[in-house]
Amino acid sequence: MDALIELAEKATRKLSPSEKQILEELILRDLYKSREFKKIEEQLILENRDYTARVATTSSQVPPEVQETLPKIYQPWIDILPQGDKTNPSKGLNPLIAVYWYVHETQSGKVIEYTLVFADEDHPLIDQTYDVIRLWRFGRIEDTEYYLVYMKTNNAKFPGSYSGDQTFFTIRPAHLTGSEPYSGKIYINTWNHMMSSQKDTNPLLIKKTWQSYPLKHGDRNKAHCDYSIKC
Repeated sequence: MDALIELAEKATRKLSPSEKQILEELILRDLYKSREFKKIEEQLILENRDYTARVATTSSQVPPEVQETLPKIYQPWIDILPQGDKTNPSKGLNPLIAVYWYVHETQSGKVIEYTLVFADEDHPLIDQTYDVIRLWRFGRIEDTEYYLVYMKTNNAKFPGSYSGDQTFFTIRPAHLTGSEPYSGKIYINTWNHMMSSQKDTNPLLIKKTWQSYPLKHGDRNKAHCDYSIKC
């Protein structure tokens, strides 16, 4: 615990006693969640890597335009199951844990905002320090990324969440912005969960196909606050 606090101080500044107490609570929360991720790992393994979360993704309260555009999400297995190979950029245990939807009514038609929530993201070089900084900055270890679907044109826009041609083994993947036709598929292409609806930049990596998942109503700010202790 003290070593992690020292890392945070080196990355930011000297922490006050109250700030250290907050950080300790965040780290303990992280450790608790790690135990929960172990359950996810065991369940995935027992299902022989063909596990599909059996959570209903449609209901009478979900509008038709959302039901029509719910994504099928492709996530590399090396980002989900624990990895012993140090050459991998991910240590694993970063599965998709929720998808949020929100419909914006605009003058040019309906725009659906989808926010994907992952259990964590692993920096390939400084993961421990990276997690502490993210805990301090966001009050959470979960990673949230969002994109927009424009119903009128059937285009998807990725504001700061577009992968471009970057792959899962890109050490410092950039948060790009891009637009492309919406296929109903989302490919998670980098370890920090940059994505595309058209291009799988890791065709040789085995992937988990998320066809069903916990579906929640709310925009990206709601998703952030549901997992952050800072809201």
